[in-house]
Amino acid sequence: MPPSADDRTRDGLIESLVGDLEPVRPVRPGRVFLAFLAIESLVVAGASYSLGVRTDFLARLADPVYLGVVAVLAVAAAWCASIAIRLSVPGRDVSGRTGALLLATPLLLATAVVLVQPWGGAWPGWHALMTGCLQCIGVTAVSAAVPWIVTMVVLSRLAPLNELRVGLFAGVSAFLVGALVTEVHCAMGSGYHLAVGHYLPVALLAALTCALAAAILRLRLRGTDLDARG
Repeated sequence: MPPSADDRTRDGLIESLVGDLEPVRPVRPGRVFLAFLAIESLVVAGASYSLGVRTDFLARLADPVYLGVVAVLAVAAAWCASIAIRLSVPGRDVSGRTGALLLATPLLLATAVVLVQPWGGAWPGWHALMTGCLQCIGVTAVSAAVPWIVTMVVLSRLAPLNELRVGLFAGVSAFLVGALVTEVHCAMGSGYHLAVGHYLPVALLAALTCALAAAILRLRLRGTDLDARG
């Protein structure tokens, strides 16, 4: 039985649609994550070399509490980057509890240091406290710039469905890297300085840049859609 006009029209439509398709390169989140780890490690090493490390850094390495804080910052930064990547690949998701715990890491660290060692032995005065905090916030922000920009470039090439959530985890990851640089650089031990100058800015800066990150990701996705339609 010869094909009808409707069959030929349908077959022609299918052929035209298939002809417009281009091969899609598979996304390998593991490779992307390893690249993120390498970039974050280079940023920490480069910033620490440029800014210098605290004078008692080698002695502090023998302190398990200090090593624990450094480890928490490093692991949380890497884990948040991993979540941002996973959320940018359709069909992948993360545990809500795990994500909430990672986002709360800066707040938990700030609370812990204030409870354990509020003044570090002596009250430095408001001027000294705020001046030192602002300097450390600046170090955190500058050190986080490179990993944040790289994160935006990489994630914008993927397909994040919830840009705001992805932007939040990407920001927390980048600013945790900045906080790690600050932790290695700054020798001040006051709990209030660590809370206000080192840890709380991670949450604040990530929240402030979250909307910007989401806007960048949405703009990139819209541009991709327009290119595909064109």
